Amino acid sequence: MRRGKTWAQVWSIDLFIAVVIFLLALGVFYFFMTHNSSSKQSTLQVESQLIADKLTGDEQGSVVNGTSVDDTKLNAVLDTPYDQLKQQLNVRDDFCIIFKDQNGNLLVVGNGTSGNRTGIGNGNLTLNISGTQYPCGEEY
Repeated sequence: MRRGKTWAQVWSIDLFIAVVIFLLALGVFYFFMTHNSSSKQSTLQVESQLIADKLTGDEQGSVVNGTSVDDTKLNAVLDTPYDQLKQQLNVRDDFCIIFKDQNGNLLVVGNGTSGNRTGIGNGNLTLNISGTQYPCGEEY
């Protein structure tokens, strides 16, 4: 009878150790998954602010003149190939630059040579605006 109790005690200690190891592994996995996600989100926020600053600041690539968009400068950005624009803006991730009015409606941008577009950027990205899907840079 004593032998049965010994087996039960050993089995419960092994089970307890296994559960602790499993919970530790699960905690480490969760930590790295949330840390990686927040790090990526932080990187995207920094790059989006960088794009906004370069296109609206006082730099050479700015498309605004005071409080309005300069059509000539915007058309120059529209005519720039995506890879070259990405390099000029010094960003690593894909992007899509859009314009909205004060009501949140998507504005198309463009010129006579390239047509009107939903945005400026990677055509593989899709915009979801008010439940409607728009491919970035799709011509109208």
